[in-house]
Amino acid sequence: MPNKLKIGLLEFGIRENSLNNSKKSLYDIIDYATRADELGFSRFWVTENYFSKAHDMAWSTPEMLIPILLGLT
Repeated sequence: MPNKLKIGLLEFGIRENSLNNSKKSLYDIIDYATRADELGFSRFWVTENYFSKAHDMAWSTPEMLIPILLGLT
């Protein structure tokens, strides 16, 4: 049996959000991660963000988001 290729996703948490609604951005990312799990992606990586455009980011450090994603995937 040949080895299967495993593919993961890298999430930066940057969303174009005209309302600057970080709660909506977080829900979008949670939906994205659960859908990736349903599709069989092997990993879902989240980054730490230290960029200058902080208003476009859903988080700066992922420690609070990781347990939520783990519980839903």
